[in-house]
Amino acid sequence: MYVTLEPCSHYGQTPPCTKQIIKNKINKIIYSIEDVDKKVKGKSFKILESENIIVKKGLIKKKIIDFYKPYFFNRKNKTPYVTGKIAISKNNLIYSKGTKRITDIHSDKFTHFLRYKNDSLMISYKTLNEDDPKLNCRLEGLSNFSPKRIILDNNLKMNTSSYVFRTANKNNTIIFYNDADKGRISIFKKKGIKLIKSNWLKNCNLNVKLILKKLYSLGCRNLLVEAGNDLTSDIIKNKLFNQFYLFKSPKNLSKLVAYKNFNCFKDLSHKYKNKKKINTQLGKDSITLYKK
Repeated sequence: MYVTLEPCSHYGQTPPCTKQIIKNKINKIIYSIEDVDKKVKGKSFKILESENIIVKKGLIKKKIIDFYKPYFFNRKNKTPYVTGKIAISKNNLIYSKGTKRITDIHSDKFTHFLRYKNDSLMISYKTLNEDDPKLNCRLEGLSNFSPKRIILDNNLKMNTSSYVFRTANKNNTIIFYNDADKGRISIFKKKGIKLIKSNWLKNCNLNVKLILKKLYSLGCRNLLVEAGNDLTSDIIKNKLFNQFYLFKSPKNLSKLVAYKNFNCFKDLSHKYKNKKKINTQLGKDSITLYKK
């Protein structure tokens, strides 16, 4: 049997893998790396060897370590692995009134792939009210893997006619807020939305790090952030993105009506010096991946 990570040897949501390996009389197992979980690390090796099973490890170790980066990060820091994404025009705008789409259909599909890969997606109520996004995965056959929606909304100003509100329930939507009148709170609770009251958003003193800790305690392990300039800038400055995708369209957006710039280039380049171009070979948009 070939396995990427050391097989588990403890009872959790499922029985131990080692028990099944022994039961099925597998006589040789090869895995790449040890599990960092103290309940498992090194123990499975001893259990399997004691049953006269040949155990080898270290196969394509570097590639597998990279594959498990989010998992290792989760275990060490007790926070989600955070991926950021933003789309900008050739003249560095993230919004221009009257323009719904900045990037092409191929970039849109890549965005949906990122949504599929992450269990949660966070935005601010401002982005939600401006764009009325669906925040789901619309790749064929993968809609059931749409991420949980996390909304930062200090005073519960989220538009109740928005798609996210209309489709919200206790399982798919969490809102962090600080202060709102009882009537407003009642409206959101009737929808079954999970409301988390905290002062982490109070007086514009946004503390994303504490929000991430809370999300981890709620089961979030991989978080995608599709926010506007302000929230994105705050997370970049505090170096809380583990990786960040910058989508850039070859077209300019108009500055004749209401528009918004993306002005995080300096901090992005300073905080995340490991960057590379993602060659999709599709469409004309460019995608740059920044990592710590």
